[in-house]
Formats: sequence, C-alpha cells, structure tokens
Amino acid sequence: MFNSETARQFVWSIILITVFIGLSYLSPERKGGSRLSDNIITATEQDGIQLYQLAVMYDYEGDKDKAKSHFLMAIAALPQGDERIFNSYIYLARLVFPADQHLSEQNKEELTGYIKKLDSLKQTNTDKAWVHALLAEFYHSENNQEYAIESARKAVELDPSNAAFPHVLGEVMLEGHNHGKHVFYTNHLDEAIYFLKLSLEIDKIPSHSYYLLGVAYWFKGEREKAKAIWQEGLRVIPIDTSYPKWFKVEVEKDIRAALAAPEELEHMKL
Repeated sequence: MFNSETARQFVWSIILITVFIGLSYLSPERKGGSRLSDNIITATEQDGIQLYQLAVMYDYEGDKDKAKSHFLMAIAALPQGDERIFNSYIYLARLVFPADQHLSEQNKEELTGYIKKLDSLKQTNTDKAWVHALLAEFYHSENNQEYAIESARKAVELDPSNAAFPHVLGEVMLEGHNHGKHVFYTNHLDEAIYFLKLSLEIDKIPSHSYYLLGVAYWFKGEREKAKAIWQEGLRVIPIDTSYPKWFKVEVEKDIRAALAAPEELEHMKL
C-alpha cells in the first residue's frame, strides 16, 4: 500500500482515506481543488466536491462499493482540470487491490484501465510518479520484484519529497505475497532500510513503514532496534490516517505478531 503526506491529505481526509492515503495512504488529499481563476463555484462543481469528500470517507471506513461509486460520480461532476479527478483515479486504482493483494484477471483489467487514464491525465512530476508507483504495486502483487523495483525507483526519482514513493520502493524491495500471506526478500535489505527510513523522515505517521522497517532490521540481525521500531509503529496507529481502518487493523496484527514471536519471520523468507 502507499503512504504519504499527499496520500494522507488525499486518502484519509483517510487513511485513506485520507486514505489507504497520505496515499498520503489516510488523509491523502493531494493538494489540489477548484481552479483558482474561478470566483464562482457552480452547483455541479460543489456536488462533485461533496461527492469526492464522501468517497474519501467511505474509503477510510472500508466501504469499497460506496467509495467506488462516489469517486465515479465525483469524476463526472467535477470540472475538467480539477485535481480531485486525478486523485479519484488513484483511489479507484487502489480500491482494485483485494486484501490478499492477489489480482484476478478482472482486477488486472480494471487496474490497467485506471493506470492508463491516470497516464493520460498526468501533468506534474508527482502525477507521473503516481503512475509508476501504481505500476510498482501491480508488479508487487504479481511477485515480480525486478519490475516492481524498477517502477518504484522511477516514482522516487520523479518526486523524492513525497513519503509514499520511497515507502513503495522499500516495500517492494522487502515484501512479497504468497496466497495472502507475507513473505520477505532479503536481497535488498540495505536499500529497503534506506528508503523506508527516508519515507519516515518525510512523514512519521504511516504505521506500515514501521512494520516493514522493523522486519528489515530483524533480518539484518539488529533485533533490539527492530523491536523498538515496531513499538513506535503501535504508538502511531491510533493517529495514522494514511490507510483505511481495515488496513491499520492488519498492520497492528502484523506488528503484534512480530513482537510476540519474531523468530517466525525466519519462516517467511523467500
């Protein structure tokens, strides 16, 4: 999942969402909104803004169906060029991913459609970075580490100031998925630590970064440092608006399991 200040203002306004934000992964509401040149907001535009705000709320609450329908209605109501349209497509792309991160063929087709739409709308380097970050998450769900890392690196190069992008890069370097369960790569530990730490220097809230950083330090043999980082992750969960509620529940479970029996991580290596 992504996490960042942008996602937080944008997703979980999540997590979420503004959400899975921070995309700025709860409250990620990327800075944007009505056209500054407009002094009058039309009724349709106001409806679009309200629909977008409701969609972000539903995303944070974990109601995927309502979130999706409201993002689509917001896109239809908002004026062309409103950045909330771009943000909505980011949310929609994230909503495609099931809890176990395994994409069906239908999921893949839907996700590809949203990524193509984002690619056609992109204007800034941050916009371009989101496209690469979503591609990285797609490859990540396929356990294609090489392609995921390549895409995530491009996202960081385009916008190194957004916490979501170094988080994604550290995530795809370290974590994999196997039938809904975490597995871990250990072939990029030093780089994973570097980028996860960079993400947390930019935004100290997203709890998933703490979990992954602790795992990386555990595999490096720095056991006490790993435990301290996990404890800090537990501390920030109540104030973490980078992710939807259901995702924070899963992160908390993972952290508590790691603290209770960290040796089990050894069985999760790929």
